[in-house]
Amino acid sequence: MRDETFTDPSRVATILGDSSRLRYVLTTAHGISVDTVTELRLDGDNTKIDVCVGDRMVRFKARGTQHVLATQPGGGMAMTLDPALAQAIYTLIDEHLR
Repeated sequence: MRDETFTDPSRVATILGDSSRLRYVLTTAHGISVDTVTELRLDGDNTKIDVCVGDRMVRFKARGTQHVLATQPGGGMAMTLDPALAQAIYTLIDEHLR
């Protein structure tokens, strides 16, 4: 697989628009609106998504089909049981890194 970084606001909005679960987590847990995202990196080799807003970066890494290693709002990373988000990561990578 490969990885790609997207900086075009319309492309970032399109990619994030494909996953309601990722948008929900970004908005509710991290206070990040889709229109404030400056950079979005999809990494197919490591099954992760990095969302950048200015100098802040939030990472979501699928760990199988049930768990996600994610940046926590207070800092640090934690493993969470979130099958919907894990599947969303796989789907976004599959659809946008062809």
